Amino acid sequence: MTMNHCAVPASVAARAYGYAPTLGQLFSEFLGSDDATSKAAFPMANWQDETAYVLELDVPGVKMDDISLEVKERDLTVTAKRERAERTGGSDGRSFGQIVQRFVLPQTADTGKIEASLSHGVLTIRVAKQDEAKPRKIAIAAA
Repeated sequence: MTMNHCAVPASVAARAYGYAPTLGQLFSEFLGSDDATSKAAFPMANWQDETAYVLELDVPGVKMDDISLEVKERDLTVTAKRERAERTGGSDGRSFGQIVQRFVLPQTADTGKIEASLSHGVLTIRVAKQDEAKPRKIAIAAA
């Protein structure tokens, strides 16, 4: 599978290219968040199939009402809030509070067709591909 169209955090795109590249040009630096936001980030995976680009973020302990998705042009922003339980003593290495992750979608993404679902602590985001980005068969005519 070619990863030319996988999501990259906006901060990585700006740092490496000075503009927003398509998903996947910096796949090895995929984890992270935008420099202007919290340094915490949810673990995630991304891939594409013939019809969509897919992002999965692990958001354990986050309620559906505490997650928001926003798209503006090709920037997809995921905001999630996880509350810290009141405890005394001990330590906790998990991230709490508001976590914001921004991703730059490829030019072939159809930002009008984005679906999201939350199941068992995993947020799945499917961004449809524009028709011209989908594979199609080309007929060969006899000469």
